[in-house]
Order: sequence, then C-alpha cells, then structure tokens
Amino acid sequence: MHEDLISHMGEALTGRPPDTDLNMGGLLARLVDVAGTIRAAAAMLGRSPNTVSRWRRGVQKPKIGEQAVRAALRRASLPPGFEKQVKNGSRKMVITGWFHVSGEKSRRRSLHVGDHIPARKIANVVNAWLKGDDARANRLLWKSIDAHYTEGIDADEILGISFR
Repeated sequence: MHEDLISHMGEALTGRPPDTDLNMGGLLARLVDVAGTIRAAAAMLGRSPNTVSRWRRGVQKPKIGEQAVRAALRRASLPPGFEKQVKNGSRKMVITGWFHVSGEKSRRRSLHVGDHIPARKIANVVNAWLKGDDARANRLLWKSIDAHYTEGIDADEILGISFR
C-alpha cells in the first residue's frame, strides 16, 4: 500500500494541496480560507464563530478532533457537483505512477481503475476520504484495485491521480 495515494486523490478531488500534514491550527486556517469567513467555517463545524476564532488563535483548546475539522474542510473544498459525478461514475479515476505486478520490473503506468471498479466502490473510498478516515480510504481503494483491476499490483511511486 502506498500512503501518498490518498493525498493525491484529495488533490484531484479539490484542486488543493493535501491536508494530511496540517495540524489543528493549519486545518482551521484552511477551513476559514475555503469557507470565506469564520462564521461560515463555524457553521460547518456546528460551533459559534467566537469559539472557532478562539480555537484558531490557540486561546482555547478545540473540543472536537482533527478528523472532524478535516472532514468539514474536505467537504467544503469539493467543487460543486464533483462529488456526485465521482459517485455516479461519470468521472473515472486514473492513477499514474510506477507500478509492478507479480515480480515484474516496475514501470510507469496509468491505471484507468475507474473503468473497472464499480462506481459504488469508488463512492465508498470517497466517502471515507470525506470523513477524514484516510487509512480506511486507502484500504478500500487497494482492496477494490485488487478485486476489480489487477490483483497483486503494487505501487513504487504514485505520481498523481485524476478524475476524467
């Protein structure tokens, strides 16, 4: 399994750099940036603007976890209609990188996995990612690749993901 796979997927879904290396302060700052205002970010988190402002400034410790903030950020970062297009199969996932299968030499490939993995399986991966559960998203994607694309394929390096 390759950990960068889900970061690349997030970039493909949102057009933004990965959020996986951000701490709580960075997540809150990016959420406010994406939402446009502290008030809008607070509404996404179900908290008051004053509370989110205190969290962001580090004056008060957040009473929610990073995963909840990451989930709000990811949902807010998706372009309108994109999630629906991915989930209904009108946007297909393509993974580019260096891969090998069954001991063969690694080579650069573009895996058109979206042509083979059922849309509902990709929807499960996207849902896990939207919830901030990267480990589950990674596990589900590799399991779907093994079951519906090529069993035993392994990534040496992920270069990117796109949805065409």
